[in-house]
This record gives sequence, C-alpha cells and structure tokens, in this order.
Amino acid sequence: TTEALVQAFAPEDLLPAVAAGYPAMFLTGRDDAIGAARRAGVTWVGLDRRAPDVVYDAWREAGFRIVAWTVNSRVDRDRVLALGACGMFSDDPVSLMR
Repeated sequence: TTEALVQAFAPEDLLPAVAAGYPAMFLTGRDDAIGAARRAGVTWVGLDRRAPDVVYDAWREAGFRIVAWTVNSRVDRDRVLALGACGMFSDDPVSLMR
C-alpha cells in the first residue's frame, strides 16, 4: 500500500487529510498553535531547524512526533535529534549519514 504524510503551514488546511485518514504534519517554527494542531487531529509537527529549544520541548511534551526542516549540517542534525526529532528533511541527506 501507499502511505502519504500530508503537510501544511496552517492546521485548518490539514482537516481534509485527517478526515480522509491520512497522517498530517503541521509545519512551523513556533509553539503557539499546539492546541489548534491537536484540535485538527494532527499528530506530526515539522519544525524549522532554527526554532528555539523551548519550541521543540513544547511540541515534544505535547506528544507530537517531530520532524525538522531543512537540516543540511551534522551540527543541526545532532541538535534536532537531541531535542527529540524522529526525522528530518534535508537538501543533502547523504552528508548527514556520515
């Protein structure tokens, strides 16, 4: 089967995907929409790699699965993984694997 993870920068834009049964990811660099994302049925958050540690902490503590974007250095990779990211978007994933 084919699985999709639908992403958007506004929680309300994810409502149709959630209603259709797809997992949804809210993209942000802030922590002020945790409640809106939860009400929309979102379980994933895509966080800007430059977001402060407290933003990562807030989403992690709220129970969201975190994916960081756009991670292109090993320093950023190590930081977001330490903050609880379970994945990341990258323009150069091969360099992150070294």
